Amino acid sequence: MYNNLSSFPTQSPLSSTIGTDSARTSPPPIHHQLFAATNPPVMRSRVAHHHSLPDQPDRAGMRERREQSGMTVSQLQRSRGVEPATNSHAEVLEAYGYRQLAQWVMDMPTNVMDAVQAMNEALSDVMSFQIGPPGAQAAPARSNPPSVNDFMKKFSENFDMRLSPATRNEADMRGMIIIIGEDYIDPSIQGLIKEVMFEFRRIRGDRFFLESGHEDQCEERVEQYQMQRNDCELLEKNSVAFKELEVIEGEMYRGLRDCVSYLKKYVAFAQEDLREERVDTCLDFIKKYEKKLPASKRATYVDLQTKAQKIKVRFNNLVDNSRSRRDQHMADYVRDNRSATGLNFMVVGASHVNGIGNHLLDLPLMLMVPRAMIQQEPAKKEDL
Repeated sequence: MYNNLSSFPTQSPLSSTIGTDSARTSPPPIHHQLFAATNPPVMRSRVAHHHSLPDQPDRAGMRERREQSGMTVSQLQRSRGVEPATNSHAEVLEAYGYRQLAQWVMDMPTNVMDAVQAMNEALSDVMSFQIGPPGAQAAPARSNPPSVNDFMKKFSENFDMRLSPATRNEADMRGMIIIIGEDYIDPSIQGLIKEVMFEFRRIRGDRFFLESGHEDQCEERVEQYQMQRNDCELLEKNSVAFKELEVIEGEMYRGLRDCVSYLKKYVAFAQEDLREERVDTCLDFIKKYEKKLPASKRATYVDLQTKAQKIKVRFNNLVDNSRSRRDQHMADYVRDNRSATGLNFMVVGASHVNGIGNHLLDLPLMLMVPRAMIQQEPAKKEDL
């Protein structure tokens, strides 16, 4: 095929020799004559108005065929109005359940993850897989308690630690009772005890006992120690001595609250609300503002303060007189409810540590009192 057909004559070469001088005009080559005498074939890709231009393909037609070649068989059938034949192979797979099996295999990863999630939710109230406090460096979970030496080495810097005779014969801390003395209003002491309580592992059967009869105390500690809500057990929920103290403590709080209200009324800057409605928060408020009370208003305030002070003296006397009964009650509760395989943590006021310990000397026992508290009150350190 030639690139420039316009250079060739347009009339037929068979008639080009009539009336011409053969000597002056030589006939065109035979293949040119044959090409001109016949009609060139029309390419299938050309449209009608491009028949005379063999170098211009039918691009529109090519695009149409390309689009058709990109169709799936089912799409092409639908575009032509053809109903696809029934797939007998698919029917066999459906009948024998192979298609369902293949779908189940494809869905297996999702199904497994859903099952694991459901199992974790079901066991959340039974077992704890927590490896430590949120934000702390991860540590491997242990099903067995640590050794006595490892535990003491870890906390001996901040705690005075003593063992009962029964503990000294134990190779590990399995079933041990750990009595931790505290000052519940001192943040630094609470921070030290929190570090010890991070050793708690529900998965190995550890138990946590708290000196108190109020459920809200357990709620606070569970949040503070990042435990589950039913990990805390009250030592004095059914204690008669604790209920007697609770009655007088309520009277003392109301007397101190009257002093707080009087200060708020006559001291311009004493308008802040109490952080919590407790005896210690009232005492902190009074200590902060009572010296700023105008002299003209002091007589009435002294009467209120004297009344509250008398109630406080009654309360302190009852605390001292009921301590031995409370120690016995708390020791008996732990003896009856302790874990034989895990650790048994008891968090009590530091003044109760030795009294409770004396009732449990026949059991594996460890006493822990913060060294900072012993420095302030050396009497808290007593031999078992």
